[in-house]
Amino acid sequence: FFFHLGDVVYFYGEQEYYYGQFYKPYEEYPAPIFAIPGNHDGITYEPSMRSLDGFINAFCDDKPRHWSAAGGVQRSTMIQPGVYFTLDAPLVSIIGLYSNCSESFGYLDDQQKLFLYKELVRLKVLRETGAITAVLLAVHHSPLSFSKRKPASQVLRDDIDNACQQAEFWPDAVFSGHAHIYQRMTRTVTTSDGDRQIPYIVS
Repeated sequence: FFFHLGDVVYFYGEQEYYYGQFYKPYEEYPAPIFAIPGNHDGITYEPSMRSLDGFINAFCDDKPRHWSAAGGVQRSTMIQPGVYFTLDAPLVSIIGLYSNCSESFGYLDDQQKLFLYKELVRLKVLRETGAITAVLLAVHHSPLSFSKRKPASQVLRDDIDNACQQAEFWPDAVFSGHAHIYQRMTRTVTTSDGDRQIPYIVS
């Protein structure tokens, strides 16, 4: 499968652009596509628009079906449980977060902070019992970045760090998008088991 890191459709997540910017480009991709929304998927410019409307239609449907925005492309809608969720796959679990609509810096609301903490606690048990091998975190805004144009979101990084510290469990890698560049950094965090090196990838 492919896991999209957000900003599926520019500039305001409009349904009419899903064909040209999502369904047509991935027409020949044969596997499922999961996604977390980026700021452009959620931002609106007039009162009649509902934030994340197109994204929810494409990725958070109640059953797989053909959506009219896909045109003639035979890709069904996805049935993700929400705009943030955990994908439990063989060998790996991916926590996908929604870092909201800001063009500058991402953040998590209180409900999502609680979700992240509870998922880390759950996955810690699965890791300890050998049920999963890796835990990844995916979020649109970058918790760590050296981009001057779109720098790291300190508040977002603090939100994630606080949840990890409380759960006493850290992901094996953190993936983000937003900045339209590629960066790979290794961050050292101190845990109860000693220092750990965690790759942070901006893709």
